[in-house]
Parts: sequence; C-alpha cells; structure tokens
Amino acid sequence: MMLVFPDFFRQFKQKRRLAEMERDLPLLLRSIAVDLQFKTPFEQSLRNASVGYGVLSEEFSKISSDVKLGLSVPEALRRFGQRSDCVAVKRAVAQLVFSYENGFASQGIRKLADELVQQQRIKSREFAAKQAFFGLMFITLSTIVPALFSAFVIVGSVFLDFTFSSSDVWIAFAVLFPALDFTVLYYLSEAKPKVL
Repeated sequence: MMLVFPDFFRQFKQKRRLAEMERDLPLLLRSIAVDLQFKTPFEQSLRNASVGYGVLSEEFSKISSDVKLGLSVPEALRRFGQRSDCVAVKRAVAQLVFSYENGFASQGIRKLADELVQQQRIKSREFAAKQAFFGLMFITLSTIVPALFSAFVIVGSVFLDFTFSSSDVWIAFAVLFPALDFTVLYYLSEAKPKVL
C-alpha cells in the first residue's frame, strides 16, 4: 500500500513528526530557559536538549553536531528552522537566535514557551468541541443508521417492490457500517492534539 500512495504516507509521516515536535517544544524551551537562568553556557543548554524530547532531541543533536563541526550557534539553529515546516519551531529558532546574539538569556524563551502552551490549550478546547460533534455522528452511524436500514429492508420487501438480497444486507452490516464507524474513530484519533 505504501508503494501505491508514497506521497500520502510521506506527508502523513511528516505531519505526525511536526505534531510531535510542537507537543514537546514548550517543555524543551522551558528547560533551556532554566539552564540559562542558572548561567549554563548556551551550547551546553542545546546539548542538554538533545535528550528526552523525542523528535526535537534528534534535531538538537544535529544542532550540537553542527556546532562541533564549526558552524556558529545561530547558523546551526537557522538550519534547523529551514528543515522544519512548523511555525512554532521557526518562532522558537528565531527566539533562541535572538537570545544568543543579544544576551537576553531566559525571559523571551520562557515567554514563548508560555505562549505555545496557551496555543496547545486552545487546540485542546477546539478538539473537545469537535469530539462532541463526532461522538454524536459515531452514535448515529453505529446505531441509528443500521436500525433505519433494517427497517427500510423490511418495509421495502413487504410493502414495496424494492428488495435486498441477503448478501447486500450482509455486506452492509459486516463491511459498510463498520467501515463508517472506523472512519469516524480514525479521524478523531488523528485530529486529537498530541498533547492529549
């Protein structure tokens, strides 16, 4: 299947990776802010961020490697920003570069982390509203629609010249209705913010 839809799966994987980065970004920024508050060198703070933050840690390992190879810290951070399509990551990179170049150690980084947490809360509330709607849709598709279909099959065969074969009914209940239920559940699982 991955051979048939390679672009779809690549985009799906990339979207999931970006969502994981957004999830861990506020914690990582707060960790860097705490390190800087305790006068930890900026390069060491970046190295500390390369453990414990999932996908972001992989990226911060690359940043540390780039710095070891002779790249400046701002250039290594900018490369990370260019590799990512995530707006939150680009904002974090800009803030880290600004803090590094201007010496405003932790205040701006901590403030950005707080803003990102607030955005995650808003996304969580939006998802809760969606979840209520799709919960009703799931109940409708899993109980009401099959019951109406059953009634239609019975009424159609008794009072109308509209008949369903037993294989039609079997396919509807064994394949079609479960597929609709699965689609709603899958959408909810993918739409759920990674912070939940």
